[in-house]
Amino acid sequence: MDAELRSIAEQSAQPLTDEQLQSEEGLRAFQKGRLLETDEAWHRLLPTSALEALGSKEVKRQSQIFEIIKTERNYVRDLKLVRDIFVEPLRNADPPVIKKDRLRGFIKEVFWNMDEILAYHQRMLNGLFARQLEQHPFIHSISDVVLETALVFGEAYESYYKHYPLAKARHISEVNRNGDYAYFIQQRRLDPRLRKRDFNAFLIQPTNRLTQLKLQLSGVEKVTRQLYQTSDADRNDLGSSGPGNVSDDHTDISGLEVVQEVINGIIRTSQPGIDVADSKAKFWDLCESLVYQRGEIIDMDLYDEARTLVYSGPLARRQRTELDWHGWHDLHVALLDNNLLFTKEKRHTTGLLRRHVISRPIPLEYLRLGNFHDPPESRKKKDTEGRSPLGRLLAESEPMYPFTIYHASEKTKRRYTLYARSDEERKRWKSMLKEAQMVRKVNADANMWFAPQVVDDGFFRTSGSKSQVSPSSKFSGRISCASAFTSGSRQFIVVGAATGVFAAPRGVHDYRKVIPNVNATSMVCIPNFNKIIILQNGSLLSYSLDVLARAAQGLDDSGTLRKTATTVNSSQDGTVLFFRAGKVGNRTLLLYAAKSLLQVTLYAVEIVDQAANIQRGSPSPAFRQFGSPLSLPKDVHDLSPLIKTVAVCGERGILIVDPTNLGTSVMTVVPDFRGASQNAPLSSLKERCESAKALGLVRCSANELLVVYDAVGCYVDKHGVPSRSSGYLRWESTASTYAHRGDHVLLFSAEFIEIRNVASGRLVQVIEASEVRLLHSGFGSADPLLIAMAGSERDEHGASDKVAELVQTAELEPAPLTAADSSAAWEEWDMT
Repeated sequence: MDAELRSIAEQSAQPLTDEQLQSEEGLRAFQKGRLLETDEAWHRLLPTSALEALGSKEVKRQSQIFEIIKTERNYVRDLKLVRDIFVEPLRNADPPVIKKDRLRGFIKEVFWNMDEILAYHQRMLNGLFARQLEQHPFIHSISDVVLETALVFGEAYESYYKHYPLAKARHISEVNRNGDYAYFIQQRRLDPRLRKRDFNAFLIQPTNRLTQLKLQLSGVEKVTRQLYQTSDADRNDLGSSGPGNVSDDHTDISGLEVVQEVINGIIRTSQPGIDVADSKAKFWDLCESLVYQRGEIIDMDLYDEARTLVYSGPLARRQRTELDWHGWHDLHVALLDNNLLFTKEKRHTTGLLRRHVISRPIPLEYLRLGNFHDPPESRKKKDTEGRSPLGRLLAESEPMYPFTIYHASEKTKRRYTLYARSDEERKRWKSMLKEAQMVRKVNADANMWFAPQVVDDGFFRTSGSKSQVSPSSKFSGRISCASAFTSGSRQFIVVGAATGVFAAPRGVHDYRKVIPNVNATSMVCIPNFNKIIILQNGSLLSYSLDVLARAAQGLDDSGTLRKTATTVNSSQDGTVLFFRAGKVGNRTLLLYAAKSLLQVTLYAVEIVDQAANIQRGSPSPAFRQFGSPLSLPKDVHDLSPLIKTVAVCGERGILIVDPTNLGTSVMTVVPDFRGASQNAPLSSLKERCESAKALGLVRCSANELLVVYDAVGCYVDKHGVPSRSSGYLRWESTASTYAHRGDHVLLFSAEFIEIRNVASGRLVQVIEASEVRLLHSGFGSADPLLIAMAGSERDEHGASDKVAELVQTAELEPAPLTAADSSAAWEEWDMT
């Protein structure tokens, strides 16, 4: 017989004679759990004559004390069974039921601190057994024994209470996804010591034990008060003639009251944690049941420790079709602390419940609440299935209460009318949605990655409904571009608007028009060469930053500044459409696209350090042609300088060209969709990308780039081939441009600035405004991000156009790359 069967045999109950029961042998057999169940009662362990000599109240009191000891013995036994039947066999299973690298964490997560609780109760049980052997059959007091342990096991119980919902969820999750574990649990139930109880019955025991113990102690306290807080005459009437009735001040009266207060305190302080853990367990269950639509990369940051399930429940949606005029569909809607999820529940043949995400989650920053007051609509009850058409027509209906929510950036396309089963439930949803939005906003405001800091709101004006047009009106026109530079110890802001270029020291709100009567559309300051490059009226001009700083302070006039102007492009190039400045290798280049009558051409111009050349006695022009021009498709609209190459954005995608040799450069198209006809995910991605407008490229890591489109994004490897199973990201708003800072890409649309993590695509911040424009993303990553938006002033002087800087609130340091990593990353495109 193996050890386990011997243990079962040793613990099996044995019948005893009345004489044996009423001796010390019977008491010890009880403590070892070897009595028949019918003999496990206090009155069975003492002679009938002694029992008859006691009053009914004393019999009741002693029976209740005995029951406390009995349940404590059973509780300790069950905690040991958890260790012996579940934990140790699971830990020692060969082959392993759970992979070795997960086993230790899983055991800790599910069984938590049961061993610690067992140690406390083993000590209390030993004390109760000793008291029982010492005073049986008339135990005077147990409060001191229980109190000694109750004063020290509080933290252990609070920890278990708060963790229990998570432990249960972890166990259920493992059963659902690990067949070996499910079989292991099923086989464990066959052990006769478990008495056909399932695993959850043991897992939940510690959460019930204190409540059970408190009720038992309350019963003993009540009968003790009846016995020992009455007059002698009343006590005789009650029949309390047993030993120990010598004092009105019985220790169990006050002692048991203290124990109950201690236990109540443990339960009371644990309850908030239990609620949080229960919510977290429901959240885990939701996460593990989610099934996403193929292709789209959705990162809702579900594994953040702060992520919570705020509220969830069934709602209905009505979508009528020709085949289904009523069109009712049942949904399970989940409100997280950062997103609203729409799912449809399906129970698979295996019994697993899956929640299929049927629509893109709505971030709470974009969620808007509509009408919550429309009258109810009727819906036939579900039990009409199988009935005839007439039967279904006559079937009983139930009211459904509608409410509307929508996406702030797609008010029509993503508008949802949902139905609750009662007006109370509809009100509950409204309350929870509003509360979640408020909490999300508070948290977002306190944890901004980029904080808008106002540079000016009042000087730049456009005509508005309240403005009065007169010869003295000074409308600057709409802001189109801006830049910043430092001269001496002061920072200056340069702003391009419809009526000219304005400049002022930062903090001074009286801007001076330094270049009048030009329409500047973009600009960049290059301090190392003392130049500002401005695209104005279709030409690319360079001005001195030093003179610009003097003009901004009124020390020089605009005429002096104009004398420093140098035209970068040739008059034969045509109209300059756009330009970018960047470091390509060791050279600082200006790259611009110009449109002539028949074509669009890309030019590269190197900026020359004139001061250094003059010192060497060899003066040279400020700009010199670099390589030969490159003809481009007519649909190109932007450039992105990389490390050694340039990305040219067009309708066909993004062209990678070598600016050092434009004329003979071999153009590479990114993404590379070759093979899409034989690859369904790649074909789907190609279709999405070809219907979007390419904006540029952002480096993610040593081996990957993010291709940014106006509506979507996708990842490509160092060869330009789509990675991540040809998955794609969808932006919440249609972006007109973007900027890259550290680990983040910022997407700009008319009403929102959408900030996402580059590597994961996760939405981390949303800034809402009106008439948003990116004015300046800088020559380098350290340059300020300047934006414009509708200002706050509306008066007779017009509507203000606000200039602000997006300031990073935390230092973001990308993982360092070794020289070998960097070289290998861009070998194909020579971007090192």
